[in-house]
Amino acid sequence: MKISPLLTICLSPALGWAQEIPQRNPWQAAPVEIPEAVTKARVKAQTVTKGGGKGGGNLVVQVIEPPAFDAVTPVPAPVVKRLSAEERAAKIAAAKNERMFLPTVVIYDNGISLVRWWPTEKPGEQEYFAWVNLDLSSIGSCGGFTVGQRRYNMLPLLTRGKKPLAIHRGVATQELPAVPGKLTPPALTDFKKETDIILAAGDPNNQDAMEPLLGLLAKYDTEGKLIEAAYTAIREDQKARTAWEKANPEPTTDTVIKIWEIPRSERLATPSK
Repeated sequence: MKISPLLTICLSPALGWAQEIPQRNPWQAAPVEIPEAVTKARVKAQTVTKGGGKGGGNLVVQVIEPPAFDAVTPVPAPVVKRLSAEERAAKIAAAKNERMFLPTVVIYDNGISLVRWWPTEKPGEQEYFAWVNLDLSSIGSCGGFTVGQRRYNMLPLLTRGKKPLAIHRGVATQELPAVPGKLTPPALTDFKKETDIILAAGDPNNQDAMEPLLGLLAKYDTEGKLIEAAYTAIREDQKARTAWEKANPEPTTDTVIKIWEIPRSERLATPSK
């Protein structure tokens, strides 16, 4: 029986258990070292379920003698810093300058992108649609951006399509809802300049609502090459991981779970209600 070196331990007030899981590839978290007290504990009983483990291996459940763990060094109580009234006021003021920008971005074959967003998350808020002459495939590597004193934390939702595709509040629909203006991708000649924006819905005079899109495009103007380089590096890493996993399929190994009873004297005290 092949036992792999990854271990997960979970303790309950009366029962302890340890699970051995197949070692992961280099792109995943490093395996946790199995405590020697667990590996050397005597096995009292064992059951095997064929095919119940990962990759078609067996699922092995072992009841072992309680491991003799080393004494745990007490962790000092954390030092709690109480904020002064001035510090609390400063944090509140700083939070007012932070906003979330949650755009839905549809990218078309000609490199034009449709950006859809809400100025705020208030119910019934007017939606904005804008065509930009920029392939925003790399928007996930952009992170946040700052406009003046305001910081935008961005979480984009990205999709591709040859015809309009909408995701309304996270629910995919086949067609964009009816809004003023053209909803078919414009031609490149419709943009008089590369930095032009064709607003399909929304108030162009609402500076507060237009600010996140303009801030995003401004970041691409100044840091576009860095954003594209980060996006390319992520894609190359994904390709390398896919190739490695294809060349190194997970072996069929047994998943071993070790269970032991925690002595009553060592169980966590449960306060009475």
